[in-house]
Amino acid sequence: MFARRGSKRIMTHQTRLNDGYLVHKITVVPDEDGEERAYTQVRFTAKGRARLALTRQARLPGL
Repeated sequence: MFARRGSKRIMTHQTRLNDGYLVHKITVVPDEDGEERAYTQVRFTAKGRARLALTRQARLPGL
């Protein structure tokens, strides 16, 4: 995951999306002017959470 320069939003690399570890959740809401604005969130899938648990376990044995 990364944030683009000048942006606070977190993005994910396309390879992680293709592998099924992460997804982008997109929500469209109206702002004060009545125009629609899209908000994105990076979410872990079940497959991604399982991989994260394995990598954390390998790095931090005993936890």
